[in-house]
Amino acid sequence: MLSKVAGIGWFIAISLSLFGLLGVFLDNKFSTGPIFLILGVIIGSFVSFSGIFRIFKKFNNK
Repeated sequence: MLSKVAGIGWFIAISLSLFGLLGVFLDNKFSTGPIFLILGVIIGSFVSFSGIFRIFKKFNNK
């Protein structure tokens, strides 16, 4: 049980970090404001929450 909770924390941290860093990279490449960073954080949040939902759904069915 504790490993599942730790796994969820890592999943959130990694997905937000990856999409946030991708947004920073794209902002630097195209010389835009924080547009891609904001989009990256929004997409990362969506990915992490949908992943958490799937994990809890699997955990609840057992």
